[in-house]
Amino acid sequence: MRHLLSAGIGAILFLSCNAADAADIRRGARLFQQHCALCHSAVHAGPENFGPNLFDVVGRKPGTVPGFAYSAAMKAVDIPWSPARLESYIAAPTAIIPGVRMRYVGPADREARSDLVGYLVTLR
Repeated sequence: MRHLLSAGIGAILFLSCNAADAADIRRGARLFQQHCALCHSAVHAGPENFGPNLFDVVGRKPGTVPGFAYSAAMKAVDIPWSPARLESYIAAPTAIIPGVRMRYVGPADREARSDLVGYLVTLR
């Protein structure tokens, strides 16, 4: 049983690392500027805006940036952000977490969303 748990954790870490490895990080950074930077910062201890700071978002539990006024729906989520979950959320925020305030839908192209998430993975 312990081996299965270790294998599962290893697979999660492998997939998280591969999200950044497979993505075009430079394109992801440009996409962040085009699609996200108006509402979100992505620098360590950066300011909150219309949306919370996305620095170190991968692995973080949603609704937990201190001082940001999250919706009750976002605060209720107990599943940390994984690359796959972020990509799904960016594609359809209210479908993934009904009741959230974010109405913007990110790039329609799956590869563009993958590059964007790959960039977010690097923000540590």
